[in-house]
Amino acid sequence: NLRIMSTKSGTIQIKTHKQKMVATDKTLLVTIPVRYSTIKANELVEAAARNNCIPVSYIETACAALSNEFYNFILKGHSVKVPQVGTFRLSLRTKSAKKEDDAIGVKRTRILLHPSKELNALLDRVTFARSEKIEQ
Repeated sequence: NLRIMSTKSGTIQIKTHKQKMVATDKTLLVTIPVRYSTIKANELVEAAARNNCIPVSYIETACAALSNEFYNFILKGHSVKVPQVGTFRLSLRTKSAKKEDDAIGVKRTRILLHPSKELNALLDRVTFARSEKIEQ
């Protein structure tokens, strides 16, 4: 059984900015998390190797194999449960139609994540800190 090793909580920096809402034509204040960077695959692999004493090549091989199977299952319509993370599933945005024969127009596909209990428990311990004043 896999179990999550991190019991740490974190502080997420947030910022608030004004955003015009298209549907209502009003400008409202919206708060979002500050994203500092996107961790690249090789950075994630190196951190996992360093923090778990596993050779980089083993982690790279496992990641490639898991990614391939993830794609195979998702593209065949399966949900994919990743231990300690959650369940990924395919979602569609379609055009509405009055007749069944017309209800085939897929506008967009995307992947949704339903977080695991463990991930939600970590998120429940997160605190927030305002990083700056409201952006104009």
